[in-house]
Amino acid sequence: MVRFRLSVVLLIVMLIAAACGGTATNTPAPSDSGSTGGDASAAGDPAEPVRGLYAALYGREGTAADFACAAAPGFADALQQSADASAAAFANATINVSGLNYTVSEQDADSATVTVEGQVVYSVSGIDTPVPLGPIPHTVVVENGAWKVCG
Repeated sequence: MVRFRLSVVLLIVMLIAAACGGTATNTPAPSDSGSTGGDASAAGDPAEPVRGLYAALYGREGTAADFACAAAPGFADALQQSADASAAAFANATINVSGLNYTVSEQDADSATVTVEGQVVYSVSGIDTPVPLGPIPHTVVVENGAWKVCG
């Protein structure tokens, strides 16, 4: 029953994210050079807000809105609602997202695609259940000198 619930929740998250589209190739992410400025190099690593988004959704470290661009508030709201439903269904679970990989592609001065793929591990009563996730492409843009997730 737990695997079924996990599958349903992850399917919802993947459907929401997949609606954004995009493609990805395995290219290295640029190194983080700070978080101020107006261009991509000054904004740092475009994968960072996506990492933050997943930490917020699964690890309850902040909220999805903290990482969303101003042009896509509905995206963050939909993901947060899905995460809240997942948290309610798995209130006794510990969720580990350290098995996720973030691949940056299609990067230019003010936008990039970050694709998330790997495993989310749900731990309930000492039993770990790894659940595959992705690939899920996310569009990120530089907004006020920082990368933000738009889809």
